[in-house]
Amino acid sequence: MAQIDEEERMIRMKKENFENGVIINSEAALQYLLGKSSIDADGGHYILDIQDEGEEIAITVDYTRTVADAEYHVLGTNCVFNVTYSTDRYSQNHFSFEVLINDLHEQHLDEVEAWLYEAVLKYGEMEGSEND
Repeated sequence: MAQIDEEERMIRMKKENFENGVIINSEAALQYLLGKSSIDADGGHYILDIQDEGEEIAITVDYTRTVADAEYHVLGTNCVFNVTYSTDRYSQNHFSFEVLINDLHEQHLDEVEAWLYEAVLKYGEMEGSEND
């Protein structure tokens, strides 16, 4: 039975209507993006960490400030985003790249949002699609 649930999950997550009517293979994009990715930013860098935990997708973004500035921002690493999404599309907080990107936007994580948007389009492109 666990195998059937996993197969259903894979089919369910495969296609996603992304922004502007673009259809992506969200499973392919997710598989590429699993783990940690470094994103350069003004004064430091972000680490986007995406973990597939079976029934949940855990997303963490840490920001490391490497340059001191006049506004007394502390040097070092801080967690700036930490959300767990459900892989059940009927749950209240289900995972989709569109939801994730909107959540990043609401937190003003512009560099992470832009990087993820481009990565999803690049690695989630559907075979034979006219998404260009």
